[in-house]
Amino acid sequence: MRWIYTQPNSFTINLLGECQFSADDKKQLSVTSRIGFWGCWLVFEEKPAGSQKSLGKNLLKTLLIKLSQPTYFIFKTSLSPKQYSRLCRIILKLNNTTET
Repeated sequence: MRWIYTQPNSFTINLLGECQFSADDKKQLSVTSRIGFWGCWLVFEEKPAGSQKSLGKNLLKTLLIKLSQPTYFIFKTSLSPKQYSRLCRIILKLNNTTET
């Protein structure tokens, strides 16, 4: 897993986990994002070219793609309490929708 430290000029997120760091930089929050004691680990999915659901030799490819997903850590103190709680709710919602 790669650790990337950047401080974006702006950051917006909607209830579906779609994040935007700038006008040109939009990413989808992955279900592998986590909430920790000091902040949140945000993992982003790459946009799939097509919806391929085949198993077998593509399983290794899928696992390698998941390992190379961009990861950001946002400290709890870098956001207001209201913003941080909203981010946590979105991460929990993404994680809960995949478990059912």
